[in-house]
Amino acid sequence: MFLRILALGGVALTLAACMTSNPSDNAGQVSDVAPDEQRLAMQSACEAPESDPETAIAACSALINAGGDDQLLAYAYSNRGARHAILGNHRPAISDFSRSLALVPDAVTYRNRGTSYAQRRQYEAAIQDFDQAVSLDPNYGFAYADRGYSFFFLGDYGRAIDDLNTAISLDPNDFRAYYNRGRAYCRVGYQDQALADWLHSYELRDAENLRREQEWLTLRGFYVGPLDGTLNAELRRAATRRADLEC
Repeated sequence: MFLRILALGGVALTLAACMTSNPSDNAGQVSDVAPDEQRLAMQSACEAPESDPETAIAACSALINAGGDDQLLAYAYSNRGARHAILGNHRPAISDFSRSLALVPDAVTYRNRGTSYAQRRQYEAAIQDFDQAVSLDPNYGFAYADRGYSFFFLGDYGRAIDDLNTAISLDPNDFRAYYNRGRAYCRVGYQDQALADWLHSYELRDAENLRREQEWLTLRGFYVGPLDGTLNAELRRAATRRADLEC
């Protein structure tokens, strides 16, 4: 199960607040520290995507305090770290992800910790975690995408483009990967490629994401059209203006 903070407009990194493998799938391995019904209720509140983050953090803490085997505790720490990250509290998020990883190495938890490091501008540490994520899961497109954008922030645009190429090959519908590859192309002066990637990212977005991009481009002075969440002619012209000016 996944919760995601979506990267919109000029924001590049995605944050996957991911729920690791469900302990109920390994029910025979779970210690009977708390009654089954109570543990399942805490687990449900800890993982529910619709939960308020503070409520979920309390539920995950209760699940941790109730005890269990390594799989269950890693699950609870990973979920609690994800909710801290959603709230922008990346220091406790990193602590929880680290506790989870010490118990059960997991590609998504490595990726989550990497995104929290990146949010704190600790890009070298982030890249190390993304390395671990793709080592455990070579088909993990989001990890390649986030590693690519970490390379972008370090000014290593060639490696950024390479990783974003891989991310796109694994998930051709990830509009953020196209958008961020466009930014990398722009930095190395490939104006046509940058514009093509930005426009293709717009084609993949839903109306809400397009509207947010229109808002961002309006603030930057590139877009003067309606905030209607459509890929209209003015949005295409705005992308062209941006490429002309920035690339």
